Amino acid sequence: MKILKIITAFFSAIIILFFAIGLFKPSFEYTSQITVDAPLQKSWTVYQDTAKRKLWIPGFKSLTLKSGEWMQAGSMYEMILVQDKIYTMSEALKEIKEPEMISYELYNEVMKSDYTYTFKAVDDNTIIQTYYKVTGHNLMWKSVLFLSKSYLTSASNAQLQELKKVIEQNP
Repeated sequence: MKILKIITAFFSAIIILFFAIGLFKPSFEYTSQITVDAPLQKSWTVYQDTAKRKLWIPGFKSLTLKSGEWMQAGSMYEMILVQDKIYTMSEALKEIKEPEMISYELYNEVMKSDYTYTFKAVDDNTIIQTYYKVTGHNLMWKSVLFLSKSYLTSASNAQLQELKKVIEQNP
């Protein structure tokens, strides 16, 4: 009987620690950066080309304007990704300074993500940097997402690597 109490106490402590992560870390931030061997305007143009997004965003299917004007602050979009299932997300374009910066707020069933892409010309190259702030919708998702931070950062780096290839290979 004593072993059962110890096992119960152990698992209770693990569960409490799991939820405490979400309580004390409700959101987190991460960044990624890459240098592209292409001029700023070309990098921006390829990034904005929704037909090319499937080449650098895994599972990308569509980006549909739901309200507002295309690529104007305040516009709302629906983005669909297909990976292990269909993911439908809502995006609000918060700010755009062509060809240097674009900022979105993305919502899906588990989180809200504020993210920004910046483009900076350096000689004939472009430095593309991403900034993400991720917040789970409830305590469980806050904990799960925080524990997934390294995966999300790695996925962001991989996306930038693929975007770099698409930009550099685009005529």
